[in-house]
Amino acid sequence: MGYVPHNKALSSLYDFTVWLPFDGRSEHAGESGKGHGFVQRIEDENALVASRAESLGLVNSRVIAGDNGYLIEVRFMVGSFTWTAIPPVATTIAFSEQDCVRLVELLFMISLSVG
Repeated sequence: MGYVPHNKALSSLYDFTVWLPFDGRSEHAGESGKGHGFVQRIEDENALVASRAESLGLVNSRVIAGDNGYLIEVRFMVGSFTWTAIPPVATTIAFSEQDCVRLVELLFMISLSVG
């Protein structure tokens, strides 16, 4: 888990991002897209995945291929952080207890679908 920064004029956006590593090769390598990207394939088959992704504000997902495995990268609005220079303001979209449970459920369902 971590943040992926995006610099804008006089502000910085930090997307809350989760990387799920898997061994082996993936037939999904290179799949990405704005919106739900890779996770869209799973959502189309599973309404529970779709509801979790929507409630967490899924922004983007993609599969990144490596030499010995691959990563699934998933970015969310919930948990993201924004810093604005003028006026100096920091804003975080905080996780609720329910959001934490939904995040764990969603990541578990993604790992079951892929692995």
